[in-house]
Amino acid sequence: MLAVCRGMQTLNVACGGTLYVDIASQVPGAEKHDWWPAYKRNKLVHDVKVVEGSLLAEILGVVDLRTNSLHHQSVNQVANGLCSTAYAADGVIEGIEQPDKHFVIGVQWHPEWLQDQETMRKLYRAFVDCC
Repeated sequence: MLAVCRGMQTLNVACGGTLYVDIASQVPGAEKHDWWPAYKRNKLVHDVKVVEGSLLAEILGVVDLRTNSLHHQSVNQVANGLCSTAYAADGVIEGIEQPDKHFVIGVQWHPEWLQDQETMRKLYRAFVDCC
């Protein structure tokens, strides 16, 4: 499973986790995460740190990347069985995985709008290869 943006949020809630309903009002010191619709969907707006040793880091081949950001909600409490694998600089969770499964990854950014980046193409290649 590859869960993107709201898909990542839905995965977390379906497994028993919680969400911040509005990052700007619920996360102290949060940076701007809702860069849409006023900006292009491929605008790179913030850095994401991927946890070393995670499947996501293995697939992307990097632990530091710059992403787009089109959301105002995010994972708050990570569900049991899932783990956080990527974070924005303000601490907002940008990636989750289910490590006991072959391929269950969620990312908060939109890699489908960043296909000019090899790292994002790697993510989709890995998903297709797994399927």
